[in-house]
Amino acid sequence: GFLNLYQEITVDQKKEGVVLKNLKAKYEEVRSVFWCKVKTFFSADLIVLKAIKGKAGKKYAGVLGALLVDYKGIPTKIGSGYTPEERVEFLINVPHMIEVEYKSVTKDGKLFHNSFKRVREDK
Repeated sequence: GFLNLYQEITVDQKKEGVVLKNLKAKYEEVRSVFWCKVKTFFSADLIVLKAIKGKAGKKYAGVLGALLVDYKGIPTKIGSGYTPEERVEFLINVPHMIEVEYKSVTKDGKLFHNSFKRVREDK
């Protein structure tokens, strides 16, 4: 549909996303229920290299802090998107492959604004 077309355009032009708005609504100089920002994200299935335990004194001490994955030969930490149960489970039973969502790739080849989506048990 039209939203897919806008996403293709934002990717081609390297833009963050699009803003959808109600054309009949009056302009407001604050956040509005009549405007909706739709950001473009990408997805990749990546091999997990290892689990990294959360550091002592930090939010995730004693549980999973991040999974280290291989993104095109570059080790990259994926530290967000996990449930509390997954943070315990993945430290013990490290998944082989996970799906990761990300906003873009940095100049040094790492994933920017990345987040865990799911374990890929089918691959």
